[in-house]
Amino acid sequence: MEIETDVAEIINNRTFSSVKVSLLDIFKPILSQLSKIKLLLLPLVTLVVTLLYLELIVAVFGVGVLSAPEYTETFTSASSSPLQQPPPPYYQNQYHYSYYNAPPTPEPRSGGGSLSLHDILPEDHKSYDKNRPPKKSNNEPTIVFFHVTVLSIDSINEESMTYVADIFLAQSWRDQRLRLGTEKMDDHYRILDVKWLNAIWRPDCFFKNAKSVTFHEMSVPNHYLWLYNDKTLLYMSKLTLVLSCAMKFETFPHDTQVCSMMIESLSHTTEDLIFRWNATDPLVVNDAIELPQLDISRNGTEDCTLEYSTGNFTCLAVVFELKRRLGYHLFHTYIPSALIVVMSWISFWIKPEAIPARVTLGVTSLLTLATQNTQSQSSLPPVSYVKAIDVWMSSCTVFVFMSLMEFAMVNHFLGPGHPIDKGYDDIVDFQSIIDSQSRPLKTSPCQYCKIHGRMSTTTANYTKFCSNRQIALAIGWSLWYKISRN
Repeated sequence: MEIETDVAEIINNRTFSSVKVSLLDIFKPILSQLSKIKLLLLPLVTLVVTLLYLELIVAVFGVGVLSAPEYTETFTSASSSPLQQPPPPYYQNQYHYSYYNAPPTPEPRSGGGSLSLHDILPEDHKSYDKNRPPKKSNNEPTIVFFHVTVLSIDSINEESMTYVADIFLAQSWRDQRLRLGTEKMDDHYRILDVKWLNAIWRPDCFFKNAKSVTFHEMSVPNHYLWLYNDKTLLYMSKLTLVLSCAMKFETFPHDTQVCSMMIESLSHTTEDLIFRWNATDPLVVNDAIELPQLDISRNGTEDCTLEYSTGNFTCLAVVFELKRRLGYHLFHTYIPSALIVVMSWISFWIKPEAIPARVTLGVTSLLTLATQNTQSQSSLPPVSYVKAIDVWMSSCTVFVFMSLMEFAMVNHFLGPGHPIDKGYDDIVDFQSIIDSQSRPLKTSPCQYCKIHGRMSTTTANYTKFCSNRQIALAIGWSLWYKISRN
């Protein structure tokens, strides 16, 4: 369909005849703009489809690579913090003690007076030895119950094999040697001065695998001491520990590390002192703990009592099972190294005579892969055994190296003078052809090229003839003059 329009006196009062303008001429600029918009939208649509595909994979397999676990501020137990719970109860029986499942604490009565250290120590102070545990009448060892609340775990360092933990540590024991008067202990419990621990017996526990322990004193010293009317003592403190963890990297980055926090007696054997976990609630771990590359898949408590040459020393351990997430290494190690290997295969589609291009591509891929291998293991200690990441990176290096060796073999067996995919016949020696001619050459140079093929040397004399084909002539001006005369 065509549209006729009459345009009159538009330039210099000149009148034109009717101009036929087709619909194609009208919409041609619009169609060109639409094609540009389509080229711009194509990468955007591809990106959106890729993201939807990745989200579908995550939703189906539940890998948890793209989306981080939901952050929560609740603890695994209802007893989120020892400081927010009712005061711990007395012993339920000889070997069972519970901190947090206690009945409501009675309200303190106003009749109780001030309590001093002399009020709780025996009248004969010399008979009280603060260096010996308070054994029972039947000479049984003293039982100390422990509870640990893990507030945070961070700074996991694979190179130094350490991690940092903030904890509340609670210790409870009964000292029958203490003297309590009803006029002074008319309450369910009394808060004592922590300095009194220097005058009475306390468990000599230490963290066996700790490299450093920091006691918090901001804004007040983060520890307290409670005394119950049944001569039970509770000591709680907040600590920051730098703990060692013997990590194994055979399956890195698909590894699972088991780290522990061991509490052991320093000077008392199991004949005098025994550590036990609180039977009701020994361990509370904050659910809000978020690690960059690891997940706490399991936590628990164990008994780690060992026998030394001097005897058996009681020991308790908190165990964390840390499973590494694959997301970081998937996007920073696996995908980049795989793309580098695929990039090295591009040289197979480059002509063998393009030596600089193929060599540059192969060597660049090999060096980039070596840098990627170094970066992927920068956070690991230099171990002597083979890791899973070593197998992957070594395989990628072999593929890239073999692609480079393939070109070297092709270039060696074909030789430098072999007509590799150039579309020409064998090289022609014009001097021998001219000398062998018994009659004058009746064909023109262009026709001669079409018949005999190309002429090739290392001479840099280039010209265009024979259908604009660019070739190198290995012939001097005198020889060319001789051919043209014939």
